[in-house]
Amino acid sequence: MKSLSLFALPVSLLSIVVSGVSSSPGQAELTITQQRLVDSASQIIVEQVEESSCEEFYTFLEQQEQSRGQYPRLRQRLIQAAENNPEIREEFVRQIAAPVVNKMFDCGLILQSL
Repeated sequence: MKSLSLFALPVSLLSIVVSGVSSSPGQAELTITQQRLVDSASQIIVEQVEESSCEEFYTFLEQQEQSRGQYPRLRQRLIQAAENNPEIREEFVRQIAAPVVNKMFDCGLILQSL
């Protein structure tokens, strides 16, 4: 069984996913460049999540937590863009939320404390 600190990783990831979603009608659409940035970054994450075993997913979450501040170029560009543009953040979260939450559920990281 994973430690309590490992359980905190998916909980914090889930809270980020949930808090990043907002529904504001009439928001501006993303530019082609912004959409490509979001698509590229989300595709990498979704592929890693969907193709990983639960053990690999735990490792992925740990690596994400440990790499804060040490971001590759694509990740840094997305973080900066999402901080400055809520539409970019919303689109990114929309693309990764279901695969990430489904993997968390499949790996017993959601509802395990009930």
